[in-house]
Amino acid sequence: MSGGLLLMLCAPGFTALLTATRAARPATDAAVRASTADSAAAARAHYRSALRYHAQGRLDSAVATAQLAAQAFPTQSAYLALVALLAARRSDGVTLVGALERLARMEAGRDVAVDSAVLRMARGSANGATARVLARLLDASAPLPRSTVLATLQDSVLFPEGMDIDEHTGTLYVASVRDGVIVER
Repeated sequence: MSGGLLLMLCAPGFTALLTATRAARPATDAAVRASTADSAAAARAHYRSALRYHAQGRLDSAVATAQLAAQAFPTQSAYLALVALLAARRSDGVTLVGALERLARMEAGRDVAVDSAVLRMARGSANGATARVLARLLDASAPLPRSTVLATLQDSVLFPEGMDIDEHTGTLYVASVRDGVIVER
């Protein structure tokens, strides 16, 4: 937690970009954006390939490729969610539990918990490991009942991928690696 906000979905090196001063050298900022964008592009390519493998009924390849997407951009919960969903369809309890545990640590992936294949694996788990980690995921990703909206972004096409707050100034940063922008509020 950072100033009461969860720092989420930020690629390695991205926090430095968020907290960089206006006097930072543009070449350094561009290099950070480029390396982050490269890992995001690789993750998206692996994600698309995993979906194609799934459509072809090649679940082993789909899971392996989804794992590559999650490795390329480990802080993006969508890639881990895909790993979990595909592992459940393959009846791969070890991979499913690993993906659910990582999602729970990220406090993300609540929608995975209602998937029929995931629920089937949780009910059929011989040692109850899947059910236990699924319960942790639901607890960790539960909505905060006293949360409030701090700001609304006017840009309807911005894809927010990370956020942070400067505890000293109270400035909120929302970033999009895909769009290459940082919004300050």
